[in-house]
Amino acid sequence: MAAFATGRALLGLGRTDEARPYFAEAAALHTEITAREPAATAFLDRLFALHGHRLTYEGGIAAWTRTPDGTTSSDRPEDGPATSGGPEAPDRPDATPPARTGTTTWTGASAGDETAARTETSASTVPTASAEDGPATSGPAEPAAPGRGGPTRPGPAASAASGQGDSTPPGPAGPALFERIDRLNARGLALADSGRPGLAVEPLTEALALGRTAAVGTGAAGAVSLARTLHHLAFARAWSGRRTEALEAVDEAVHLCRRHLVDAPETVRPLLADATDSLGSRLAVLGRHRDAVAPATESVALFRQLAHADPAAYRDELARVLNNLSIRLCDADRHAEALAATEESLEIQRSLHREDPAAHLPGLVHALANLALRLARLDRHDEVAAPTAEAVRHLRHLDRIHPNNDVAALAGSLAWLGGYLRRHGHRDTARDTERAAGELRRRAPEPGR
Repeated sequence: MAAFATGRALLGLGRTDEARPYFAEAAALHTEITAREPAATAFLDRLFALHGHRLTYEGGIAAWTRTPDGTTSSDRPEDGPATSGGPEAPDRPDATPPARTGTTTWTGASAGDETAARTETSASTVPTASAEDGPATSGPAEPAAPGRGGPTRPGPAASAASGQGDSTPPGPAGPALFERIDRLNARGLALADSGRPGLAVEPLTEALALGRTAAVGTGAAGAVSLARTLHHLAFARAWSGRRTEALEAVDEAVHLCRRHLVDAPETVRPLLADATDSLGSRLAVLGRHRDAVAPATESVALFRQLAHADPAAYRDELARVLNNLSIRLCDADRHAEALAATEESLEIQRSLHREDPAAHLPGLVHALANLALRLARLDRHDEVAAPTAEAVRHLRHLDRIHPNNDVAALAGSLAWLGGYLRRHGHRDTARDTERAAGELRRRAPEPGR
């Protein structure tokens, strides 16, 4: 805050060039604090906002300005660490939205940057079997249960009306307006989940416009509704290939949540936890792998708090974001830390599988394949065979594959592991693994559901 205050003072005197290093230092310290203590991050963001500034997703500090339509935007970046990303990873046109709380969605790189983001893949040398949206429990597919950080289902009344038109002009912020926003969110999520993310953008964009209206003068409730809509819109934009716009939406959602975490922690913390995980994925798919580590780390810290308070509700989510953090760390060439995150994720998955084998079998398979990939990246050749063989054994007990599951990436990872094991003298395990990869490809559901 001292660096930020000094930068502001210099800026007020017109000494912009002298102010930049102070803003850069404040931004760098903010990133460091984010990885350690999310509550402190929320406090800093509230102070930034109080003085008309915010941290941008490029890692700098920018001033808010008022636009003609009454919304705010950040168009005066003061400074911050310069960042650049690699080439964009190509999207798969047949990719489908993930199953958050219902089934496991396996996504990953066909060949090894180990960058797996919901629907994005990239090409290099080592695949990832990881599901960015990770292993889940049982029940219906996307969206998640109400009150969780991810996309949420509206209440019964809103669900019943989700297919109806919304021609009524918005009134003052109140229950009717929030119900209309919920209906639009439900419609957008239904379109995205049916494999039509491009069509989902329109109702979610309308919900966003209404959400900005509803957020005025309604405190944390309006901000949470707006942040949730932004989060949903980010998914739809990402699934339809609009990756830069997806990043902008989820970045705004994260900042809204941080600003109101102190006001309504029980409501905001789960959404912030999920939004920071999404922010990491959005940055990674744009090639900004090192920038993606901080939000992924913040997400893990938040889900640790949630899982400590309510293990039954959040242990699976903690395992999921630990896996995603391992991918972010691996992409940033921090392989030992990536392995540690994967091992912790696997430990949680084993515990969940012991409690409910049928529901958590896909998650365990996914975690074991990830462990094998992490060990391979560290050239621990003799240790790769055991988790790979265990994953293949468990796959034999997977009775059916839900249509929402994208198994192509897992099959590609197993095929790569088969070749890796063959090259390092584990011929029997290699043969079984390659056979399992082929069987998985044959059993994969048709795209588009």
